[in-house]
Amino acid sequence: MTIEEALTILDDVLGQTTLNDTQELVFRHAWDDWTYERMAEQFGYTPDHIKNVGAQLWGSLSDLTGIKITKRNLQAVLRRWAEHHCPATGLFHSAAPNPHQDWGEAPDSTRFTGRTQELATLERWIVDERCRLVSLMGMGGMGKTALAVKLAQTVQHQFEYVVWRSLQNAPAAEALVADWIQFLSHGQETQATLPADLNGRILRLMDYLRQHRCLLILDNAESVLPCQDPQRLSDEGYTTLLKRLSDLTHESCILLTSREKPEAIAWNEGITLPVRSFPLGGLNEIDGKTLFARKGEFQATEADWQHLVQHYGGNPLALKIVAAAIQELFNSNVSDFLTILGTFVFDDIRDLIDRQFNCLSSLEQEVMYWLAINREITSFTELRDDLLSPLAKQKLPSTLRSLKHRFFIEATADGFTLQPVVMEYITGRLIEQVCQELNSHVLFNSNLSITQDFPLSPCPPSPGSPRPLPLLHSHALLKAEAKDYLRESQTRLILNPITSRLVALRSPKEITECTQALLADLRSQPQLAAGYATGTIINLLNHLKLELNDFDFSNLTIRQAYLQEVELHHINFANVHFVRSVFNESLGNVWSVAFSPDGTLLAVSDSAGEIHLWRMDDGKKIVTFRGHTNWICSVAFSPNGKLLASSSADGTLKLWELATGYCLKTLEGQTDWILSVAFSPDGAVLASSGVDSESIRLWSVTTGDCLKTLQGHAHWICTIAFSPTQSIIASGSDDCTIKLWNVNTGECLNTLKGHTSNVRSVAFSLNGSLLVSGSDDCALKLWDAETGECLNTFNGHTNNVRSVSFSPSGKTVISASEDHTLKLWDVATGQCLRTFYGHTAHVRSVAFAPNPQHFDRDHSDSEGLDGLIASGGADQTVRFWDSRTGQCLKTIQGYASFMLDVAFSPTDPLLASSSADHTIKLWNLQTRRCVNILRGHRQWVWSVSFSPNGKLLASTSFDHTVKLWDVATGTCLQTLIGHTHWVSSATFNANGTHLATTSSDHCIRLWDSATGHCIAILDCHSSYGFSVAFSPCDRVLASGDDDCTVKLWDIHTGTCLRQLTGHTSRIRSVAFTTDGMLISGSADRTIKTWDWQTGACLKTLTGHTAPIESIAICPTSSPTTQSAQPEKADVLASSGVDGTVRLWNLATGDCFQVWQGHDRRVWSVAFAPDGKILASSSEDETIRLWNAETGDCAGILRSPRPYEAMNIAGVTGLTVAQLSTLKTLGAVELKPEFAIDS
Repeated sequence: MTIEEALTILDDVLGQTTLNDTQELVFRHAWDDWTYERMAEQFGYTPDHIKNVGAQLWGSLSDLTGIKITKRNLQAVLRRWAEHHCPATGLFHSAAPNPHQDWGEAPDSTRFTGRTQELATLERWIVDERCRLVSLMGMGGMGKTALAVKLAQTVQHQFEYVVWRSLQNAPAAEALVADWIQFLSHGQETQATLPADLNGRILRLMDYLRQHRCLLILDNAESVLPCQDPQRLSDEGYTTLLKRLSDLTHESCILLTSREKPEAIAWNEGITLPVRSFPLGGLNEIDGKTLFARKGEFQATEADWQHLVQHYGGNPLALKIVAAAIQELFNSNVSDFLTILGTFVFDDIRDLIDRQFNCLSSLEQEVMYWLAINREITSFTELRDDLLSPLAKQKLPSTLRSLKHRFFIEATADGFTLQPVVMEYITGRLIEQVCQELNSHVLFNSNLSITQDFPLSPCPPSPGSPRPLPLLHSHALLKAEAKDYLRESQTRLILNPITSRLVALRSPKEITECTQALLADLRSQPQLAAGYATGTIINLLNHLKLELNDFDFSNLTIRQAYLQEVELHHINFANVHFVRSVFNESLGNVWSVAFSPDGTLLAVSDSAGEIHLWRMDDGKKIVTFRGHTNWICSVAFSPNGKLLASSSADGTLKLWELATGYCLKTLEGQTDWILSVAFSPDGAVLASSGVDSESIRLWSVTTGDCLKTLQGHAHWICTIAFSPTQSIIASGSDDCTIKLWNVNTGECLNTLKGHTSNVRSVAFSLNGSLLVSGSDDCALKLWDAETGECLNTFNGHTNNVRSVSFSPSGKTVISASEDHTLKLWDVATGQCLRTFYGHTAHVRSVAFAPNPQHFDRDHSDSEGLDGLIASGGADQTVRFWDSRTGQCLKTIQGYASFMLDVAFSPTDPLLASSSADHTIKLWNLQTRRCVNILRGHRQWVWSVSFSPNGKLLASTSFDHTVKLWDVATGTCLQTLIGHTHWVSSATFNANGTHLATTSSDHCIRLWDSATGHCIAILDCHSSYGFSVAFSPCDRVLASGDDDCTVKLWDIHTGTCLRQLTGHTSRIRSVAFTTDGMLISGSADRTIKTWDWQTGACLKTLTGHTAPIESIAICPTSSPTTQSAQPEKADVLASSGVDGTVRLWNLATGDCFQVWQGHDRRVWSVAFAPDGKILASSSEDETIRLWNAETGDCAGILRSPRPYEAMNIAGVTGLTVAQLSTLKTLGAVELKPEFAIDS
């Protein structure tokens, strides 16, 4: 076609519109394949201007024709458009003489649909760029043949000869070449006259292909290509033929269709070379709907069409099969089909994939199974790590290349995956084979041999390859380190079907016995012992909820075992090598999470007074910092990433050296909780704030000296943050304000008002221009850091906002709330973009990872807006989230069973204890065993209290509820709902008719213990209580509050009678003596005795070296071995953060005994009714029973930890920190002579 002819056609395309001079110039010279730079230089324009004109022109023409037009495909698209829209011009039928055609077995193409862009590209390659060999490739059923027919018919007028041949019946190469030559010579040359050998015939064929413009189509080329399928014979002659046709120059074009790329042409092809391959993908949604429409009318929503077409990969044959089934079985209703059958793989589709799968080598099948298990795009690195065989790892590049050439896998920039229907097929095949292995005793057989054949392995190993292992040895059915949503998918789609079939065939006892026999057998075969079988067995047994206690896994390799939230008591893991397995962590309630500046580390602080450091690239814990004696409220990395600062409720700051794990400095001077810590941008100054004196302290990181104190807030300062660009620090306080301070002068520059409750968190954007704050008023506010103007308020949370953080891009903010959620906000609009669900308790801390670091190293996306988020909360978990999808990528599950409170039954030899594991335990004091576990609370159980008759037990919890339990049966009789925050204490009155509870929601509630109805609410206003106690006369209630006062309440009128002042910190515990004296224990480390009627403080008892948590009055005389023996009811017991239990003589105020044994905070003390035994409950997860007469420890009560008595002697593959964690959770290292007898 000449340029003038093209312009004529262009007039038809443009209609009433015409080109301007510059557009026509670009069109004319683009037709002649000039570059934009050449046009600009020739006609005096800038290259950018010419490019813009071209881009606009091609865009306009694309809109008019409905086909995407570019400078590169201009000629092909215009030619094809003209053929369909203006055939009367005759421009295309005179370009070549009427061709000699032999269409052989070519199918009818009258019902061909779609593929507009594909046809345009292929036409350009063949007609305009005169490619001599084009390979059209794709999976079976993808429509290669139909497209080839349509393409050949479209371009037939450009050729003198058109010949279509199908290779489905695999004719010999010599016969095919002879057939071609006979047709091209008009019968002048025949089989008898041609050379006998293939090379001679090819040379003769080349003469014709050079003399004439021929189009030779070869359909089903995979039928004659090399294959692993022993049922299919390949013809090496075709390899020679295709290589010669692609290597030698000629004027013709060979078009072939194939399910796999011929190796003979792979090295010669290229996008600018005359040999090219076109991978054919599936139909798009519009073309898929058109295909259905040709079969009839269907009922479906747009979402249904999208789901249906995507699931079957747009495969036309699969869609035709599905369409017929929907017509016949579902009355043409696509929605019903998707609802009932979902992602069903029909037998016809399964047969189609089966035939292709059976052509794969054992290594290719191994990779296919892994892609089905991984269930999403998998990187080369992860696939290589999945494979066990060194040979398989070595051959992985060629294996992937081969699978890609066979169009079984889809390759992206991030890795490899399967089409949904193929993934479903492979998953089903995996399940079938694993079940056959189990059912045929491949695993449950003491004579297991790796040389036996397996039912679903139709392909023998290729020469030189090892015989494939059973799938349970070569593949993990569940990957412990997979993202949470993927592991849940693996459980649902792989483990569930397998275990369902397993339990249908065998009893739990048989499964256990067979498994134990298998483990012994595995130890005798090193090749199998190193595989995935052991880890898979553990995962299967856990999924079946069969106890693993007392199993012997010694001397095996355990890969991908998921051991979180699993009890492994008395298991023998001696000399086990662990690979990529996941355990519980010794982690209390999480207070703070922080990424290192380079994103390679995550620091987490918790309520156990520990800091845990995880490595982000492999998710392993590398160190635990210990040294604080109370909860660690905040952690921060220095800007150079070499130091970590921590602030604690013990009133200290600590500086840790990351390289060594040493504590370099302890900064002292504050006497109460330090809630927040932050480094200055240059790392020279450390700022801290908290409860102490409503001030901010600035410290020298080098010397540890306090440089300056900033004062001005009227209440606790919960949060501080340095501006990254200026010498400014922001602080948020319980006085509902935010203040901006000049770090150098200490001057308060601005006070930002707007929040209506405590400000819990502040954060600057990276450029320092914006400040975001989160508050107990459930809102976030965005501020101009320069002017102090409130720019926006983000509403959406339904409870206190505890933490906020800007994303690295500054475009979004993440918030964490006590409503158990995270929310992602658009800074520009204030819109909530996404809510993250998964935490089951208050979320206290959240942080964005610095870009470009990502938790998932195999799927990192440098173009992702802000990537990874870490959060931690009161559910003892750290969770990692993808900010773009809201999916939870990984959960680190903590375990801490702090014993929080103890109470003796007044009538029976029972002790009740409450715990951080959300349970209440009843202990028989005679046998020292736990006789019942009361479950129902969803968070820490703060306190327990028996009714005077011993029949009821009240419990209070972080979950905002109070529960009443039947002690005899362990049944929860009632759940008392009304409090809106943590309920910290409960106590019955003398006759048990009323129950008083106090909460962080600033009120005390009185309940009818028989009905569970709330009968009164005592308003504490701005303070909240930790402890309540009825006076002996039952008319007065005492509460110990966070405002340093003891309040006395008239329970009949609800009025506050008196406030007792004198303490300088929170009141943690109150109690009345039988004669009416009031006792209070405080975080100020003192105990005070009061005349409650006058409000006079009688005595102050000192001796504890840390905050006091609990006091208890001995109910009767308690003689001791000390020389000075108190009289009846004159003995007081106390406990605290210093880990001691102390006995006091109330008459003299002297401490006459100090009992040591606990190694952490002692939360609670209680006397037995006869006063002879004292129980203490501790953060060390034990209850100690003390002989009150001698001070000796009479017994220790402890619940079994998750890994109690689990033998880890000689274990490898775990870090020192991981091994330490396992020991904290109960594991032991037993020497062989003491090893667990399995």
